[in-house]
Amino acid sequence: MIEAGKSGKVAYDFATFPREFVSYKWYKPLLVALLAVVFMVAFTLVLVLVVAIATGSFSYLDGIGSGYDDMDAYTASGAAIELGSLAILIPALALAALIVRDRPFSSYVTSRGGWKWCAFLKCALVAAAVMAVQYIVEVAVFQSMPEGDGVVRFTAEGLVLCIVLVPLQCLAEELVFRGFILQALSSWTRLPVVGIVVAAIAFAAGHSYNDIGVVLIFVNGLVWGFVAWRTSGLEASSAIHIVNNYIAFLTAGFGIEAQTSQVPVEALVIESVVTVAYAAAVLLLGRRFGWFSPTGDGAAAFNENKRAKQARKQAGKQAGRLQPPEPPAIA
Repeated sequence: MIEAGKSGKVAYDFATFPREFVSYKWYKPLLVALLAVVFMVAFTLVLVLVVAIATGSFSYLDGIGSGYDDMDAYTASGAAIELGSLAILIPALALAALIVRDRPFSSYVTSRGGWKWCAFLKCALVAAAVMAVQYIVEVAVFQSMPEGDGVVRFTAEGLVLCIVLVPLQCLAEELVFRGFILQALSSWTRLPVVGIVVAAIAFAAGHSYNDIGVVLIFVNGLVWGFVAWRTSGLEASSAIHIVNNYIAFLTAGFGIEAQTSQVPVEALVIESVVTVAYAAAVLLLGRRFGWFSPTGDGAAAFNENKRAKQARKQAGKQAGRLQPPEPPAIA
């Protein structure tokens, strides 16, 4: 637990934050994971049924799971399935956490007492600036121009859904990988590095790229996990994830640059440098200007409520034991 000045506000270690809750048990993350998978499958089936009824066809499902080369996120139905099926992880995980009640859902997002929108927006600006510099360097130094075909693939409805769903898709992945998995493994081992590394491996395994692309996603997962740990929240990792995916989907949808699963070696080097530069920038700026300072105690209210319930339950049992037995009835 890190004290924050004289205000009394605290920021707990994000990676091992689950251990700060009185109801923490090692097996509860497994229950949350099991329930989340069940809810995700159920919600996905509902989504597929709704889209199928709306379009009158299941044909748009043919390319799902075949990789980014065949992705169709540019029409309304395609965006709803490709992006919506990932965004569904948010309510699935939230409902699972609510049922298990081992800790509040907000603890998956931050250990500082609350999500900070200002910090998120500032990080998004930093991510956009760093990526803009990347494109300028690629064009000016490496003479590398985007290789698009100029074909606009977006429908009007698809563009709107893409703009709405991309942030939710990214936040869902951050909640699962940098929130749930990172925290669960770090809490079991008491070693944040274990949670960061394993979460990065799981993150990379969930992407359909070539070997170089998988390594790139693994590097991103490592850096984003480290940033989430050091900033005690998901604002910074979510910001660069959203900016990155917006650029990827919008440039592909407008035919500016092809979206492919075949990542070259130079992309691995350049994008890894960009990711590390972003991490260094937000950590330095965040520390200098207090972007990630705590807003309150993220565990106190939940723990007090749990202790109060346990005290009332114990008092009720005690009262029952002290109550004298009723006299026998007189015949």
